[in-house]
Amino acid sequence: MDLIVSLVGLFWSFANSIWTFAVEYEEILTIVGGIILAYLCYSDKTSPLRIHYAAGILVGVLIVGPLWRRFVDLPWYADLAIILVVLIVGFIATARFAEKWFAEPHEISKDFLIWKPEFSDAMDALDAGDYEKVFSEFRKLADEGNPVALNNLGMLFEIGLGGHRSDSLAERCYRQAAKLGVADAQFNLAAILAADLMKDDTTITPSDDEKSQRFIEAYMWAYLAALKKNPAAEKAVGRLKKHMSKEQIRTAERMAALNLNTEWKHEV
Repeated sequence: MDLIVSLVGLFWSFANSIWTFAVEYEEILTIVGGIILAYLCYSDKTSPLRIHYAAGILVGVLIVGPLWRRFVDLPWYADLAIILVVLIVGFIATARFAEKWFAEPHEISKDFLIWKPEFSDAMDALDAGDYEKVFSEFRKLADEGNPVALNNLGMLFEIGLGGHRSDSLAERCYRQAAKLGVADAQFNLAAILAADLMKDDTTITPSDDEKSQRFIEAYMWAYLAALKKNPAAEKAVGRLKKHMSKEQIRTAERMAALNLNTEWKHEV
């Protein structure tokens, strides 16, 4: 029992010291927190959830706290309790707002979709802003086995048109269309597989097998699309090459050759 009391007392003393330090240097901590938040917002490796929590901590601990103490003089533990309540309420409110925002339909340019005569109903719905009909039309055509519609459906999943956002379903649609020879789908799949891998500061190490395999597969699909004169894919091939060994490139090109022997040819 004495040990528990001692540990609680030690923790209480440590928490009090940390709080005293935070209060004394709150202006500096606020500036540092702002810089970190700005970095998180700028970095394309950062998820919206991380930004959400970083913003909540910055506002709750470093802004609400100092403002509260200007008007009310309470013990440090009461200050901490109030700020925790602010954080919890803030997280709930902003999470609901973020969920609603991400579910809203985002605008899409026709340039991102492949147009074919059989897509006229979907394109008319796009012009009219009827995103649910756009989605249903492309899904119907994709279910009927139209490979180009599969690519377009993947794009709708990727951008979340009409609230139907799913990276995994986008990748599945792109993969099915890519196997059927659709160049745009092959590039789109390569872009998803490469994701953060196609940045200039990315390198591959021999021990990183999973990343290496993703590079090889991404290169294979980009290479196949480049053979069909897809401009974006041609650039992607050049960028991927910078981060791959000669053996990895040869492996990817052998895989591409095998794929060329089996894929269905579709003019798109």
